[in-house]
Amino acid sequence: MNFDSISLLVKRLQYIRSPWAVVGGSNLFIRGICDQATDVDIVTSESGVIEIKNALPIFNSGTLPLERTKCEKVSSIFFTTEVDNCIVEVMGAPHNYIGGKWVPNIDWEASIEFCSINNGLVVPLTSLEYEMKINMTLGNSARTKIIKRYLTRAPR
Repeated sequence: MNFDSISLLVKRLQYIRSPWAVVGGSNLFIRGICDQATDVDIVTSESGVIEIKNALPIFNSGTLPLERTKCEKVSSIFFTTEVDNCIVEVMGAPHNYIGGKWVPNIDWEASIEFCSINNGLVVPLTSLEYEMKINMTLGNSARTKIIKRYLTRAPR
């Protein structure tokens, strides 16, 4: 993945009305915290996942219905596609498995920040504070350490 791939994706999604944001390793890559990311992860609402799927029709490999999927501690209305040789994973209306039950994740939307890349193209990202909190909740200690180390060193 590179900034050109991200730019192409963001340009395709710039007219999406529903809230959406880049999350996970791709968020850290865009911020310059990590040197690489293998894919672009996007979080959005239930309506947003439909809008995004419709915005990327030439990249979708099929017309499979959107269904809620579960993977470890995350459940979402999910689809994956490819944009400019970059895998894009879209998670709509996410839920997290916390304390033995599935809980809607509504915190992502309130944590959206905007980052400028490639000549002023604006990318919505979840805040690093959100990323640290969700990674701690999901038990991703390696990612939590990276974010915490960056937050403690970053000038405020």
